[in-house]
Amino acid sequence: MAQRFRAMEFYGTGDPYFGGNAEDRVLGKSGAFLRGFYQRADIAEFPTREEALAAGERATNRRNGGKVGILSSPFCVDEALKAFADAAGR
Repeated sequence: MAQRFRAMEFYGTGDPYFGGNAEDRVLGKSGAFLRGFYQRADIAEFPTREEALAAGERATNRRNGGKVGILSSPFCVDEALKAFADAAGR
């Protein structure tokens, strides 16, 4: 499987459940970071790290103080959940 990359905006500190204000968002195909519920098909993917980072930095709804980073898509949500379950012996 070819590796693909996704842009993320990391914002705030601490889990909101525990009183923090973190709200991290993935970049959508629209060129804006996604909020709330969305489909996997809405997420923008790029062939290189550089393209993903550049697209994230150009996002139309970046927040002051937000940091843009990238994730490799073969190791995204489904794979991360499986890795955590495997590590826990489930």
